[in-house]
Amino acid sequence: MELKYWNRKAKASIITFTIYFIILISSKNKIQDYTYRQ
Repeated sequence: MELKYWNRKAKASIITFTIYFIILISSKNKIQDYTYRQ
């Protein structure tokens, strides 16, 4: 029971981290685009 709960929690945190990482990369690219255009 505890292990299943931990697995669910771990999966949720991995998903959250992945989403955060994708947002970070895309925002970095947008900033580079903006700087390059100026």
